[in-house]
Amino acid sequence: MSNTIHINRNQLESPLEEIFIQQFEKFVNDRFEIIPQYEIRNSAGLFRLDFLLRSNDYLVAIELDGKEFHDEWRDEWRDALMLGNKQIDCIYRFRGKDITTYIHECLYSIFMNDRQLFDSRYAQVSKSLIDTEIFDHSEFHHLADYLIYSIPTTDEYGEATGRHHDIRIVRRHKNDSSQYWNKLYEFSKKYTGKNIDELIDIRKGDQRFGKGLSDII
Repeated sequence: MSNTIHINRNQLESPLEEIFIQQFEKFVNDRFEIIPQYEIRNSAGLFRLDFLLRSNDYLVAIELDGKEFHDEWRDEWRDALMLGNKQIDCIYRFRGKDITTYIHECLYSIFMNDRQLFDSRYAQVSKSLIDTEIFDHSEFHHLADYLIYSIPTTDEYGEATGRHHDIRIVRRHKNDSSQYWNKLYEFSKKYTGKNIDELIDIRKGDQRFGKGLSDII
């Protein structure tokens, strides 16, 4: 029996979380427990994840970033500290507008990168929910920590518009030493006990340090 039936909907704090969990819980691998509003504390403060997916050997954070509530620069620092302190193995961040309009494409993008999060049915069921071949043949970009999938759009009658929507996903992983969060974490270790605001202020004053993800996107 799936652990997801025990999710307390009263813990959800936004319509984005409702949209995500309503679809994801149908296909999640039973090995994973889903915990909404999971709290993590480290030297820079107390952080709360929208969702934690937890099995015995893998911890995945899902963050749904409504534009009005998130600052990409702060989020990057926050992620760096959680990954660097080995409190999380992998973090996904989705834009609110992608979750609202393209929830099934968002889920499939997770599947393409972390298939173990899904049950054995999903590979087949997903073909009835979206055109999975779009992901196999569409233009794909990997820029810094971003995965960008270009999805053809249709009008209200289901006809192709000739335009595309870019689903933009942040995926940060503890084992990816090339991702910029590693540099932020190493920087933070020089200022143990500083919170994120203090680290950002110090970082701004250090012109010797390289640019962050939010500087180049």
